[in-house]
Amino acid sequence: MERKKNRQGYPEIMPLSEVSQDSFASFIEEIFLESPDAMWYDKLPSEREIDTLFNAKIAGCSTGSIIDLVFQSGNRLVCECEVVKVSGNRAVVGIITRTESQGTGISSTLLQSAEEKAKELGISELVAEVKNSNKRAIEFFKRNNYTELGQNEGLITLAKRL
Repeated sequence: MERKKNRQGYPEIMPLSEVSQDSFASFIEEIFLESPDAMWYDKLPSEREIDTLFNAKIAGCSTGSIIDLVFQSGNRLVCECEVVKVSGNRAVVGIITRTESQGTGISSTLLQSAEEKAKELGISELVAEVKNSNKRAIEFFKRNNYTELGQNEGLITLAKRL
């Protein structure tokens, strides 16, 4: 995979498979504690839940049903973007960024790389479901040319044709 640096000189983009399970677990725990609205979990996930999630992501990446890219600084994850195929040409996208790195451009850079990989796999539409309370994420997707499709059960659905 070609590695890229963002405009702020953050570490290179890499697949999740190059990240340690411990680094991923710390990232999920820290993100939940600093910004619970950015996560799907209602409570802090257990170590077992995080291990299961990591292993499922790695397995999905190896079969091509998941694209999972990250920025890492040392052993510390800064941002993660996941694309999960849900049908032949449609996928769900999600992105998580540490609060201190928001507004630096790394999220947009990572999202663009994930979109490029998705296109290579024949995905033509990405859908993001964001909690209504996560205004920053909603605005992020809109800035990256995602169109709001509607709201349902506390979620806003946004989509982008690739």
